[in-house]
Amino acid sequence: MRFFRNFRGSVSEGSQARNRRSAGQRRSPIGLETLEGRALMSGIPGVSLTFYGNLSITAPKTSGNAALVQIDPSTKNVEVTLNGQSEEFTASSVHSVTYTSGSGGHDTFTNNTGVTELAYGNGGNNNFTGGTAVNVVYFTGNTNTYYGQAGSTSDVFKDYGQGDTITGPGKLYVFNS
Repeated sequence: MRFFRNFRGSVSEGSQARNRRSAGQRRSPIGLETLEGRALMSGIPGVSLTFYGNLSITAPKTSGNAALVQIDPSTKNVEVTLNGQSEEFTASSVHSVTYTSGSGGHDTFTNNTGVTELAYGNGGNNNFTGGTAVNVVYFTGNTNTYYGQAGSTSDVFKDYGQGDTITGPGKLYVFNS
């Protein structure tokens, strides 16, 4: 019996020592963290494909940029050409296209796909052609031109620019903001 009392006592003392030792230490709660989005950088400066399938095109020059998004007829991939450099992305990985022009304007952007588009034309004198799906376009500055292709629905927001031309056989909704 004495053995069991001594054994039980030492276990109790060990537990108390362990409790005293861990009172000052805190354990981190177990949890999950989300990862930030990933972008597949391309070989073209200003072009990337995000984890979520957004093909992002940001004009590298202040003005005079030319961007074209189209389907390559031989590979069926989405081809991007920006200022003369081209790269392809698998069509199944591209869910939307975003284009941001240079701040000085005088940019050309053409979307010849059925992929949803968000485009920003800054500085005026931009010439944009929307794709055959849903297009949302924001223009600042004067004398911007937009053409909505057949089968498209385009929302064009103008920052009260003068001399803008918005045309095309697609459904066009123009807003002054």
